[in-house]
Amino acid sequence: MEKLFRKETPLTEVLRELWKTLADGGVDVTPLRKLIHENVDEKKIRDSGIEFCIMTFSVSDMKELDLSMEDIPEGMLEDFLLASAYLVGFKNEKLHGKTYIDGGVINNVPMGALVDRGYENIIQIRIFGPGREPKVRITDEMNVYRIAPHVKLGSVIEFHQRRSRQNMRIGYYDAQRMLYGLKGRIYYIEQTEEECYYKTRISRLSEKERIETAFELRMAVGYTEEELYLTMLEACAKLLHIQKYKIYTEQELYAQICRRYERAKEKEEFPGFVSLLVRIGRDYVTDLMEMNTRWAGGTVYSYEEIDSTNAEALRLAKEGESHGTLVVAKKQYAGRGRRGRTWESEDEENIYMSLLLRPEFSAGKAPMLTLVMAYSVAKVLREQENLDVTIKWPNDLVIGKKKICGILTEMKMEENKISSVIIGVGINVNVESFPRELRDKATSLRREAGREFCCTDLIAKIMESFEQNYNYFSEVEDLSFIQEEYNEILVNCGKQVRILEPHNEYEAVALGINEEGELLVEKETGEIERVFAGEVSVRGMYEYV
Repeated sequence: MEKLFRKETPLTEVLRELWKTLADGGVDVTPLRKLIHENVDEKKIRDSGIEFCIMTFSVSDMKELDLSMEDIPEGMLEDFLLASAYLVGFKNEKLHGKTYIDGGVINNVPMGALVDRGYENIIQIRIFGPGREPKVRITDEMNVYRIAPHVKLGSVIEFHQRRSRQNMRIGYYDAQRMLYGLKGRIYYIEQTEEECYYKTRISRLSEKERIETAFELRMAVGYTEEELYLTMLEACAKLLHIQKYKIYTEQELYAQICRRYERAKEKEEFPGFVSLLVRIGRDYVTDLMEMNTRWAGGTVYSYEEIDSTNAEALRLAKEGESHGTLVVAKKQYAGRGRRGRTWESEDEENIYMSLLLRPEFSAGKAPMLTLVMAYSVAKVLREQENLDVTIKWPNDLVIGKKKICGILTEMKMEENKISSVIIGVGINVNVESFPRELRDKATSLRREAGREFCCTDLIAKIMESFEQNYNYFSEVEDLSFIQEEYNEILVNCGKQVRILEPHNEYEAVALGINEEGELLVEKETGEIERVFAGEVSVRGMYEYV
């Protein structure tokens, strides 16, 4: 057969020799015949109104047959389907006195049959099996949509169920690649970035690093920054055994690579371009690597854009990431707030971060971590940045009467123990303008201070502050160590507030927090109530605070 495909021997001679060799034996086709019989309804096909064609080759007549349903006598469709499927090595049985072989051996891509019938929109599905591929003239009026694998599908006579299911899966994703214009050769990448994104990243490579990486990845001369970056991305993903059959954005695939790479024990065994890729995608957290902490931010995942840093931290927690892992992003488009609210945050001038914790104390202590984080952020902004920041119990920071920071804490349990706690922090840093509906409620550090701030510097300072306070909290398991100072900067303290419970609403005077982090309020009757953060919302009488 190889001689045939290389055109070293005439077709008729090869086929006669082949048939003589296989005439006395081969693979039993009874199961195939049974499969066709059980699954093909000839009447439905004929009545469908859809043109149905078969390509086969008559060895008896040495003739290629291009058959429409009109060419096939009624009741004989099953026979001709079997005739079109005979492969080399099959036990070839005569059908109606003639011998046939799979038409793909002679014409592996029968485009001509469709062109001759006048079709202008053609979907071509390739499997790159053995056979000849005659040239077909495609006119400007025709649209050919090509679905083709970039990986080997195995032998054409391999019918193992596992292999078949895998090939169908590959076909499904290859079809999506064609339909949705996905990038990648072996991965399926939804392109969400502009050209400047790739230029920025590749520009972080030295000329020597770029040349060596391109050579190692066998890049063709004249490659673009996008092609080099995506090739690096796919090569790293393959080396780190990341699942192929899934649609990723560039950022999602990069995040997977970072996770696997951070967990790898023998990093020096990877080619040099793996560490290069991780490096050029992490410019946002370069300064964070120098944080003066023992565990907070020990591992950092950085993103240009993400749905939610809390959601990503939860995903990382499920995958086993360690205590102190920090997720930061320049943008998030599906941020979450308290009480199920969504938070759209499309500016690149703010801090969006989430810290993964693995506490050993009881679940009842976890809500106090919101207050620990609020205090830690306020302390940095007040003492190191000289800003008059106050706390609006339990999870907001304000300057004047406008919000500059929100905190969301989420906890997961396993077997009646804390599995993970995620503390999300969003800070308005350098943003200068707000939507009309937020102008009276929100502000930023830049607007209040009249200067720009370095986000990475602030993140590092907050992690250092929180780590210290968390360590104290873990020892005493209450807020006694910050209670006095917390109440001094509690904007609600001594003021009239409205308590919004699920089925009750009343007014009271806020007195401050107790050691458990509950807000103490005095009702008009003089009764002292304890307000639990997870159950109520606290508002000022007439304004945000």
